[in-house]
Amino acid sequence: MKNFLVEESERIEILKRHKLVVEQQMPESYNKLMAGWKAGCFGQKGNDPYFGLIKTSNGDWVFQKTTGNQALKSQGLVILRIRPDGMYYNTDTKLTRFTTPQPLPNACPAMTNYGKKTEEQVNNEYLISQYKKDKWATPEELRTQGVDIRELSNNTIWQSVTVGNVKLYKKVGTATGTMDDKEEVRKQWVEKLRKDGYIVNPTDVEKDNYQYVELSRINYSGLPAGLFSPNQLVYLDPSKTDPSILQDKQENESMDRKGCKETIERFYNEFNRTKGRQITNRGLIQRMKDQAQFCKNEFEGKWGIGGGKFDEMIKVLSGRTNRGPSSSGDDSMFRLQ
Repeated sequence: MKNFLVEESERIEILKRHKLVVEQQMPESYNKLMAGWKAGCFGQKGNDPYFGLIKTSNGDWVFQKTTGNQALKSQGLVILRIRPDGMYYNTDTKLTRFTTPQPLPNACPAMTNYGKKTEEQVNNEYLISQYKKDKWATPEELRTQGVDIRELSNNTIWQSVTVGNVKLYKKVGTATGTMDDKEEVRKQWVEKLRKDGYIVNPTDVEKDNYQYVELSRINYSGLPAGLFSPNQLVYLDPSKTDPSILQDKQENESMDRKGCKETIERFYNEFNRTKGRQITNRGLIQRMKDQAQFCKNEFEGKWGIGGGKFDEMIKVLSGRTNRGPSSSGDDSMFRLQ
């Protein structure tokens, strides 16, 4: 039989959760008195043999301790009992005589306010309800909707806000940059960009025949900030755009060091973006690979100051680490020689 070892921290966490479950299953009268005890309303146990919560014969919970009233002690009424409603009485050890219940001389807010929401809690609940009307949700709610909550750390796609101790998320984009709450405006700009030769949602044929660039690198007049994600790609129709924008060279042209840095980084990012997905734009990737291979041969180890970044990318693309493309399989077309 396999033995499962439990770390001390895990054991403590299990006990805490068990304790919480038990407390949640207890009646309100018990939990209210326990709240008063934890808040120090009933003093300290010391050597008091009667100190603690007990369940009476009629099923009610009370907190009891030895009375400090010497006159009542002399009459044998040595036990003081506190009820969940903040009243107390004295009784003897045989539970045959009882004094008339009276209010505690010092109020216990922990009992009085037990179960009541603070003003802050009320305000937070209201704010959360308003956020949810605007499509915000907790991670638990998103999980039930089939969302991979690992994506929530991507602030390009998910916006977050914290209200009290509750964190809410709202989807504001996708990996390709679509902004849900700006969809209509975005559609208009997608059409305008296409008319000017910048294709946001290319067909597979366009991907194969056109080069792409990050939209943020194009000084496009009038484009609203935040409408597209920072890494939004656009494909360029050479019949409508100035090819010098890309600063790319043809395969048979010599590239300078700066241009090769951009080529290596772009090819590296394309590899990471395509990883685990079916490759459809093979023609474009092959042309990118040819340029990247030229740059590797020309400048590897000779980038100058700060060039370690590009040598590391080449190391990955050449399959010299376990993060790189395989020597066979669909991703092998990214592998440099």
